[in-house]
Amino acid sequence: MNKKKEKYLARKKYVCEKCGPVPAERTTTEERRETFSVRGAPISLLTKVRVCSCGRAIYDRNLDSRNIDAAYDLYRAQFGPL
Repeated sequence: MNKKKEKYLARKKYVCEKCGPVPAERTTTEERRETFSVRGAPISLLTKVRVCSCGRAIYDRNLDSRNIDAAYDLYRAQFGPL
């Protein structure tokens, strides 16, 4: 990891429902199977989720946006344009 990214992560904080503000170094990412509802159709896919050291999923704007985009892409592949 380069120094610029290390400095950014040192300042980055997430909020856990159980632990409150959590520094980035106390979080990890893991893959989980999630199901999204897109226009009423259940779309299941493997997503990346940020997880607190206590084990709870934490909101991460970048990861969540990518996961939603991937669900929309999968919907388009199966059913056509949104």
